[in-house]
Amino acid sequence: MKSKYTFVVVVLILGLITSAYPAFAGQIAVESFAGSGGRGYQDGSRLKANFSIPYGITPDKQGNLLAADSYNHCIRKIVGGQATTVAGFFDIKDAFGLPVGALVDGDALKARFNRPRDIAVDSKGDIYVADTLNHVIRKIFGGKVYTFAGTGESGYQDGKGDKAKFNHPSGLAIDGEDNLYVTDTLNHVIRMVTPKGEVTTFAGKHSTQGGYQDGDMKTALFNEPADLDMDKDGALYIVDSGNQLIRKAYEGKVTTFAGSRGALMEGTDYAQGGFSDGYAASFNFPKGIDVTEDGAILVADTWNHAVRRIEKDGKVVTVVGTGKPGNTNGVLSDAALNGPVDVLYYSGNLYISDMWNNSIKVMPYDIQQNTQSIDIEQMVQSINYQPVSDEIQIWVNGKQVEFPDVKPYIKDGKTFMPLRFIVEACGAQVKWHDTTQQVQLIEKDFSTFATLNDDTLKLENGRTMVHVRYLADSLGYKIKWVPEHSAVVISTK
Repeated sequence: MKSKYTFVVVVLILGLITSAYPAFAGQIAVESFAGSGGRGYQDGSRLKANFSIPYGITPDKQGNLLAADSYNHCIRKIVGGQATTVAGFFDIKDAFGLPVGALVDGDALKARFNRPRDIAVDSKGDIYVADTLNHVIRKIFGGKVYTFAGTGESGYQDGKGDKAKFNHPSGLAIDGEDNLYVTDTLNHVIRMVTPKGEVTTFAGKHSTQGGYQDGDMKTALFNEPADLDMDKDGALYIVDSGNQLIRKAYEGKVTTFAGSRGALMEGTDYAQGGFSDGYAASFNFPKGIDVTEDGAILVADTWNHAVRRIEKDGKVVTVVGTGKPGNTNGVLSDAALNGPVDVLYYSGNLYISDMWNNSIKVMPYDIQQNTQSIDIEQMVQSINYQPVSDEIQIWVNGKQVEFPDVKPYIKDGKTFMPLRFIVEACGAQVKWHDTTQQVQLIEKDFSTFATLNDDTLKLENGRTMVHVRYLADSLGYKIKWVPEHSAVVISTK
């Protein structure tokens, strides 16, 4: 998705642009970068401009932020504090008052798109657009828009650009040779387009319903891949949205890099989504990805309303987002997103295309850090606790853990809580070994065993309860009791 070219001028310009938004002293904060939050179409001051379901974002060669303004069928640019239109035009609205798309080449501001979803910029500064509902790849240069590959009809066909067919192309990435990689979403494959417009299938076996299979690039199966990006070694990381996974295509093989694929949702071909960090992490229909030059992998986890980060060893942590939809700026623990569909790290800042808030958010971010980089004391201070009641609140990494039946309790000065819910919220796994009557706690390649006893583990109404201090001693978690809120705060960071 993101261009791999670095220019000093880009850093300078983006640095000037982002200095315009305020930050909370001493704390990482999320702010609006572009878009009023109201849905519509309006150029002008970046915070007063209107967007309609913004999707892919990327910098151009001059360091301006480009955005695929999907439901306005145009490409927007934020430069000098202003939001402008680079290409695209509409003059017809449907019965619901929404702009109607079309496929028209020509002068940039008279050309027509149909729900564009992503943008890539090549080494010359030319702009490529995944024109999703037109089933084509468009090219913008010299003030004009051209159809670069695709016939305009949905289908599946390799070959010359004007003969090739796509089916809902959604995500774009570009390599150092200006080859374009495309998530051909409803063909369930990854395509490659050369600078001359030759289209081939790069990874995945074409299917009508999608599937899941690692292995050889030609036989691997995807399920509605939504986006992709390439690292400095040439490995493609693919958002396999329908499988709730991040896949990796490299050296002729497709592997699963991050995420857990659960059972299919009843009556569908989609895997069940979830929201958990760690090595056995889960996603919920992620749509966007950015691989930074330092190797950090950032994912827009759309239906979890969060941005996640994947470490080199596959561990997943949540950067920002509560797991619930919202439109709240401010410090990370309070910030809420609503359908983030793309993410871009640039010049020390993280940009988020917040689809259903019709805006682009920004926050300072240190890619050398795993997460929000706050210690346990900062975490304690940043949480919005529930009103005090008879129940003990449990918070893991700033998110409250819910218990469907057996609740945490205090006995003889010790706090016990249901083991499985806590450990899974921390990104680890629990296995019960019936023959030895032991519980095994697993986190990646580390595991520890515990036997039921009154001090650390006990059974209560069919649930294994764990003494909170045991988690600190066995897995190294940081734990803080907050008496004024009857709360236990746990940090795995």
